[in-house]
Amino acid sequence: MSNKILFGLSLIERLIKSGALNRFSDAVNSKNANTMSKILNDVDYSASANKATVDTFMNNPKAFKKS
Repeated sequence: MSNKILFGLSLIERLIKSGALNRFSDAVNSKNANTMSKILNDVDYSASANKATVDTFMNNPKAFKKS
């Protein structure tokens, strides 16, 4: 997706807009860091934000709320 379309959106908003919310949720629940990282790249997360987000959800999957 284009940076212009996703600029200023939260993670949840980006996942919804890109149609990846359920895939990301499944990756978090199964602690699949590679899939989480790929999806975050697809929704234009920066490398540093990507790493921090994956680390957070790997350590605490319950921190991710789909709503």
